[in-house]
Amino acid sequence: MTINSNISQEDYINFNIDHFHKIRPLKFSNFVLRFLLPLGIVALCTLFNINHIILAIVGGYAVVWAIFFNKFMKKGRKNSTLRFIKKGKANNFIGKQKVVLADEYMEVTSTASASKIDYKVVEGIFFGSNIYYVYVGTTKAVLIPYSAFPGEKQRQEFIDIMYKKTGFTIKNI
Repeated sequence: MTINSNISQEDYINFNIDHFHKIRPLKFSNFVLRFLLPLGIVALCTLFNINHIILAIVGGYAVVWAIFFNKFMKKGRKNSTLRFIKKGKANNFIGKQKVVLADEYMEVTSTASASKIDYKVVEGIFFGSNIYYVYVGTTKAVLIPYSAFPGEKQRQEFIDIMYKKTGFTIKNI
């Protein structure tokens, strides 16, 4: 099976945002930053008998922080990825791509590089932001946009082949 696609700048940004939310250690640190840090600050204010007006203000900021934390982090990740792209460090990932699913390996050819990836190194297959991510390392993935498949039949064929070759079912991020 051959899959021709075009990885856009937006696809690459979405991958980085989804990847950031997928990694377990980052999930824990996000939990700490989102809930425990503001809760700790409010607890310290009450422990040191801070004025009730100041405590209400700090508590209000803590609630706003907890509510909008994901939005802040997503915007920060997007801006960070855009700076990475503008520096030209993402040229290997953005552009035309051809993925050939052979018997023993995936052959990935982009505008900047070509590689053969053994199915044994695939660590998981995920779907998020209308893109399939075939993880071949902790931070490296082959991106296949949903739009690369002309129809449902070809998309299902890809899913079946990847399951047969890797044993992984596709998980949503």
